[in-house]
Amino acid sequence: MRQVSAVLTKRQEAERQERRERILTAARKVFLKKGYLGATIRDIALKAELSPGLIYHYFDSKDGVYGQICEEAFQILLQTISKTDLSDLSPLAKLEALGKSYINFYIDYPEYFEIISFKEMGFKQVGLSGEIKERLNHLSVQSLSVLNDVVMEGVQNGTIQNAGSPWEISISLWSSIEGIIFIHKRGYLEMFNLDIMKLFEHQILPIILDGIRKK
Repeated sequence: MRQVSAVLTKRQEAERQERRERILTAARKVFLKKGYLGATIRDIALKAELSPGLIYHYFDSKDGVYGQICEEAFQILLQTISKTDLSDLSPLAKLEALGKSYINFYIDYPEYFEIISFKEMGFKQVGLSGEIKERLNHLSVQSLSVLNDVVMEGVQNGTIQNAGSPWEISISLWSSIEGIIFIHKRGYLEMFNLDIMKLFEHQILPIILDGIRKK
């Protein structure tokens, strides 16, 4: 009996996980099409081919579904960054590697990037409830802190000029990378047959590093 019970419990858990992933997959598509503000639990239920009541069995609100998707996005971003080998690199070389990893996240996971960054100006602008917004803010800062730590290292060892606070420099660097991503998203690189990674490596990055390198 214990064996049968264990098998049933394992099957039920697998079914629960399958439904949960089905809901999240459907929700990503709905949020991408309608945005957070335009989407409803009913929309998600129809896309997932499940009842609205079953959605509420797994998530207490639309905020909960959206927050989980955004959290997954940040976890993937952090994993992408953590896989970037920064050992034995100078601070400037680390900045190059981090910039490439961020662009790779945009290329490899466009749906997640779209939801947290572009759709309705990202998760910070849609009016999420306090606890969920606080959790996502923490993950966002955690992602940016990796960049900020490298900037501080460069300032301390004299390879990056101290032209402002580390966060001012970090946000400026991030805005440069976001800029080329935004231009790519709008289709301008395709118009001129330009590759986003090559453009970053050969044009954007040299300008960035020359600007912050201590002379």
